[in-house]
Amino acid sequence: MVLKDRTVPVPDPSARRFTFKADTRRAALADRVVPPSAGGMNDPRTGGATLTVYNSNPAPGSPTDTVVVALPPANWTASGSGINSGYRYRDRNPNGPVSSIVLKLDSLVIHGGRSNWTYTLNEPAQGRVAVRLTLQSGAGWCTDAPAKVTGNPPSSANTDKQDRFVAQPSSAPPASCPPLP
Repeated sequence: MVLKDRTVPVPDPSARRFTFKADTRRAALADRVVPPSAGGMNDPRTGGATLTVYNSNPAPGSPTDTVVVALPPANWTASGSGINSGYRYRDRNPNGPVSSIVLKLDSLVIHGGRSNWTYTLNEPAQGRVAVRLTLQSGAGWCTDAPAKVTGNPPSSANTDKQDRFVAQPSSAPPASCPPLP
């Protein structure tokens, strides 16, 4: 997961970016991305979905940024067939907060940003960020990742700072979604 913003020297909300990629091929069965059945109760073409991105750092004084984006059914299409079936979301609005989602077996990729993406990175650090993609029945996927640690001595100073957050790759899935701020 990568979040970018431009708050200094002059704020520019159109420079905001959000990218999330999950590959669950090697994950435990309970943690894998499995698209819902076409025509079923969680088919996003009939019930839509909701994307929530929020700061999940429980430390006192942590930022409380939260973005909730409704993903209407009209913007979802089916893709592939058989075991390779899945769904694509495409927002035709060039300033929409989420431009595309690809949901297929063992893969979830989300791209968003621009001025209608309201998660800001105007704080010195985020600590942790969580992502939830929720389908009509409340089913869906959740992740919670700390900032990526690099260097010697290990530090997140380059990956978690004002205008930039890069999550630790291959973060273990949470036992449950962290509470919303």
